[in-house]
Amino acid sequence: MEKTNDPRDIPIKALRPKTKGLISDLLNPQTFISTPDGIMRNWQGLAGLCKINGNYEASLVNNPDPTSKVLNLWQTQDPDDSTIKQFILFLEEMDRFDVVADIDELIDEDIRIYRENPQRPVVKPVSLEADKYIITTHDVETICQGRPLENYDAFLLYDEDDSDFAIQVLETMEKDYNMRLCCKGHLLGGGLEMDKVITLITQRCNRVVVILSDTLFKSSVNDYLVRFTQAFGIASDTDRKIVPIAYKDVTIQSVHIGNMYILNYKRMLYFNFWDRLRDSIRVGDIDKMKLARSKPDKETTKSAVNANNDYELKPLHQAVQLNNLDAINRPPSNLSTSADSKEEKKSGLFKMLKEHLKKEKNNSVKQKAKKNKQFYKKHIKEATAVAN
Repeated sequence: MEKTNDPRDIPIKALRPKTKGLISDLLNPQTFISTPDGIMRNWQGLAGLCKINGNYEASLVNNPDPTSKVLNLWQTQDPDDSTIKQFILFLEEMDRFDVVADIDELIDEDIRIYRENPQRPVVKPVSLEADKYIITTHDVETICQGRPLENYDAFLLYDEDDSDFAIQVLETMEKDYNMRLCCKGHLLGGGLEMDKVITLITQRCNRVVVILSDTLFKSSVNDYLVRFTQAFGIASDTDRKIVPIAYKDVTIQSVHIGNMYILNYKRMLYFNFWDRLRDSIRVGDIDKMKLARSKPDKETTKSAVNANNDYELKPLHQAVQLNNLDAINRPPSNLSTSADSKEEKKSGLFKMLKEHLKKEKNNSVKQKAKKNKQFYKKHIKEATAVAN
């Protein structure tokens, strides 16, 4: 397309994230009334006018920000004609004069900034391949700025009833200790929540901080995530994957947490809780070597995902079951609480292991007896046939 003297006849890449965000807010919502020419008045109509390949339809429908993706695709497929001027013409053709009016001042500001420094770094369009890796709200910003996805110091798991304390943990660790934490509240919409959490735990979070409460393990999802994390930590040899904390009196109902040391917020008189939490999350040199060595191969993740899933919460991963997880997933008859003495915990652990070994021995004896029975039965049948 021949360039003109129109100040808006510049590449659409000149739009700042602030402007593109407003455009997305206005065009993302579903509309049901089309123009007289049959053009949809939302991102679907824009995709048609931009002549986006129909192969992208499914990915656009499932994308949390389809408008931004349409603009990125248009910029990639048609760099010469993807201008702000043409975009405004498309909006007018869609009868979206309201959008034109709302973004008018922002666009003029974008053009001014672009013309003052046309060589400035601009937001690069997100590649279609990178789109599937965007899980959290932080990822959108880093991807658009061309930076690699960051790893988190920890994933924070908590019950909604404990959200006030969870917010305190997030703000304190990030502002005072310069640590990066994430939680379910940072997840983007679309896709399976369980898959996203498991991806974060296994690939992008060094630890999982669990805020203990009486309601936490009433959720089968939370209980499963704790058991999965414990199994994954054992399978990948990372040792300290879970960091349990408590800020009120709780009755521990999980064998995975019952035998762990729990950081208690109420004991801040005896030590600095936040310093201790930072040290517990922090990954030392030895831990870094283990994490690097165990950056999850597919079999480790698959094994942990399927480890005795009593609640049938199966993410998309196909799984191979870990061996000998009975001792992990079957709670002992005398479950210890955070207030138990060390001797009681040790006694409970030995009792659990003893029962496990006894069960294994009984199973072995039964299998041997069954095998002998089948052996004699076979030979008795053959001897009877010969006698007849």
